Amino acid sequence: MEYFELNSLGDLDDGDFCILDQAPEGMGAHYSRLCRGNSAVEYFPEDAVVHMSEDREGSKLASLVGNTKSFLIVHKDVKSIIEEKAGNKNIEYFPFTIHNQNNKPHSADYCFINPLIKLDCLDIEASEVQYWKDTDKVLDVGQFILDRKKVENAPAIFRVKEEIFTYVVNEDLANAFRQKGFTNMILTKLQYANED
Repeated sequence: MEYFELNSLGDLDDGDFCILDQAPEGMGAHYSRLCRGNSAVEYFPEDAVVHMSEDREGSKLASLVGNTKSFLIVHKDVKSIIEEKAGNKNIEYFPFTIHNQNNKPHSADYCFINPLIKLDCLDIEASEVQYWKDTDKVLDVGQFILDRKKVENAPAIFRVKEEIFTYVVNEDLANAFRQKGFTNMILTKLQYANED
């Protein structure tokens, strides 16, 4: 089984695409739960709204909406595929409305995806993981190199334990994204240790 990093920023070279800089209105500091893989069920507002930034010109919505908060934001069609392949266990789905720069509803077809599994999946040495002195707190991950044994029973979508802002999908999910022609989805194949 192959695995792919899914970039939550999307294609930064296309200035027409919408990039969101804000968190859902009314979440306060709890918005970090959505990017850190902690349950946000108790904190996500009903009828949630995220505003486009006034200083960004792009307003074109793609299958994945890039953002600067490390959220995974996708169109409802992508959400349906993730739900089909990954189910509802250990993953949260939060629909919301995007408001444009004039504070008018732009689309209600999008959803936050919050995978709760932070998988110990890396070959620590090959990935050049550096820790804070005398702690198990990660300082840096040089590159994402998978340990084949650690991903034998991996779910369809998960976060990397040492870098929880990184989303990984399996090849079944990646292939489904490609077959559907989803846009603004940058998938990077991850290597296994001791393989070129």
